[in-house]
Parts: sequence; C-alpha cells; structure tokens
Amino acid sequence: LIGLVYHHQSEYDNALVYHEQALSIEKEVLGDRHFRISNTLHCIGDDYIGKEEYDKALSYHEEALAIRMDTLDEKHSYIAASYHNIGDIYIGKGELDKALSYQEKALAMFKETLGMNHNFTAETLHSIGKVYAHKGDLKESLIYYEEALPIFQDVLGKQNEKTLGIIKDIIRCYEESGDTDRAAEYKARLKEQDS
Repeated sequence: LIGLVYHHQSEYDNALVYHEQALSIEKEVLGDRHFRISNTLHCIGDDYIGKEEYDKALSYHEEALAIRMDTLDEKHSYIAASYHNIGDIYIGKGELDKALSYQEKALAMFKETLGMNHNFTAETLHSIGKVYAHKGDLKESLIYYEEALPIFQDVLGKQNEKTLGIIKDIIRCYEESGDTDRAAEYKARLKEQDS
C-alpha cells in the first residue's frame, strides 16, 4: 500500500522500493507463479511506465500477464487490464500497430466482463483514440474519444482529471483538423466543468 501511495504522488522511485520489497516477500512465501505476485508485478510495471522506462515496464507487465493467464479464467478482467497496460506501453514506445492490437483485445474483454459503463472500458477507448491520434487519423480518434467521454462523466464525474483530460484531447483533435467551431464548443464545456 505504501508503494501505491508513492505511485499516486508520482514518486516512482520510492514506489519501486516498496513494490520490489513486496515482490521479494511474496515470492518467498507464495512461490513464483501465484496470482498475487501478478498484481505486484503489475504495480512495478506501472512504476516504470511512470518513469517512461518502457522496456522495463513491458517486461514486468508481460510476466504479470503470463501468470494471470495461468491462474485465471481466460476472460478475466485482470487479463484485460494486462492487455490494456501493455498496449499503453507500446503507445509510449511508438509501436502503434502493437498498441492497437493489445487495446482492441482489452476493449473486447472489458465490454464482455465489465460492460460499457465502466472506467476501465472508457480508459481503453481513450487509449485507442490516442493510438489513432498518433497515427494522424483524427476522425477515428474522435470516435473513440467521444464514446469514452460520457462514460468518464457518468462513472468518475465531470470534474475528474480523466474526464477533463479527454475533453482536452478532443479539443486538440478538432483544432488539428481545422474544426474551430467544434473545438470552441468543447473549450466552453471544459471551462464550465473545470470551474
């Protein structure tokens, strides 16, 4: 838990110290392939994502995924979470086709296991939108962003940082595509929600 507190404060080096200690203890007590170890590997991978050390992050998330696939039902939402995080790593690495492949797997699984109106589903829609934005396909990007936005608003609230963040991404897409009227609509919405 201390590691997660540091992670949420963006103190990733401190988070790693605690997460790596936890991993060492868990492996000693539970062995190398216990499901709980996958969660700690996942946390360490997220710490490395925060540090933008994507190759290290990928290694930990792939190990977490392998354990989850060995210990959970193949449609479990934790497996989908691993796909989502690996997809985000590939976005960071600029490997967009791999990113899209993992995010699409995650989205299908989240829709099936958690439904559409869930934060994880919205986050995955957002990530797919980011992939298309990086590819320069702003029209496709907007489809995913605008599908994710009402879910974020409903689940997290209108003033949540993820909700406000996706509105900023939508504004950027409309500005880059030259649709200043739509960009202005979302800017007004952002101003209203952020106050």
